[in-house]
Amino acid sequence: MKQQPTDHTKYSKEVEEILRKKPAFLVRKGILLLTILVALLLVVSHFIKYPEKLTASVTFEATTKNVSAPINHSAALINDSALMYGQIILTSAAASIVEPGQPVLMFLQATPESLPIEVQGTVDSLLPMGNGDYYTVLVIPAEPIQLFGYQGKAYISIGEASLLSKILNPVFAVFRSAGQ
Repeated sequence: MKQQPTDHTKYSKEVEEILRKKPAFLVRKGILLLTILVALLLVVSHFIKYPEKLTASVTFEATTKNVSAPINHSAALINDSALMYGQIILTSAAASIVEPGQPVLMFLQATPESLPIEVQGTVDSLLPMGNGDYYTVLVIPAEPIQLFGYQGKAYISIGEASLLSKILNPVFAVFRSAGQ
């Protein structure tokens, strides 16, 4: 049986030097510095506001003044007999966060091949459809223009949320679904 050497130096001089040398500051405190950096970024993200928008399809139609919907006639007048309004169909859950007066940005096209037109407007009213599962949202353009039959996308501004809530909401949703 062969005996182990009694010499305490099992490693070469270079390896011994590396093992005895004190690690650099960044190596010793790196995890702490990364934790502080992430915490700072989370605090800053609380103060960064992110606009919340509801996206839906919109169709522009005309109607006469004797509509049952409470339309803001002065903003939508095209001529003496017709009103212009955009019509958006939303579920009751989506309509619950929409209120009259909220700004709407619309990108409308006459045909799928045509270039979109940007139109600003506001939510005028919400009308329940059928048994209340859906709502018709009437949108009045900021300027009276001829858009009969135009269709496109509408972005309803429903408020602002912090970037921190946008980051943490999916995390909390995972924990809520795991707890059920």
